[in-house]
Amino acid sequence: MSNLPYIVMTGGLIDTPELRFTPSGAAVANFRLGTKKRVKGQNGEWTDGDPLYMSVTCWSRLAENVAETLTRKGQRVTVEGRLEQQWWDKKDGSGKDSKFVIVADKVSVDLTFATYEERESSAKKASGGDDPWAASPAPAQDDQPPF
Repeated sequence: MSNLPYIVMTGGLIDTPELRFTPSGAAVANFRLGTKKRVKGQNGEWTDGDPLYMSVTCWSRLAENVAETLTRKGQRVTVEGRLEQQWWDKKDGSGKDSKFVIVADKVSVDLTFATYEERESSAKKASGGDDPWAASPAPAQDDQPPF
């Protein structure tokens, strides 16, 4: 892990992930996550506070899996990753502007509000789907167990 701040955020998908590929072929997916602070009023009732929106960027296999899995706006998701500030020149040339982005290491669906069905990702299918750990080779006839 780098020295950048590490963040964990849970919220709802504001938009479905957009999957793109860099000129070198690396997959990158971008989406926004939103949440609202719950505030307890003086009357004891809970109300929604101001919303917080955060941009999320995923790379490589995580990007492809996120694009296949996160398909519904509002889907509840938890993101873990590094908080980065991205800078760019303003279009009118009056200086620089910036935004904070979570560069995700992990993305998971909140199973409180959804069910999970494992399926093979397209990245795994494209690579042939060979898992060297899925099955061990059969032992030779004269091999004795190690115990």
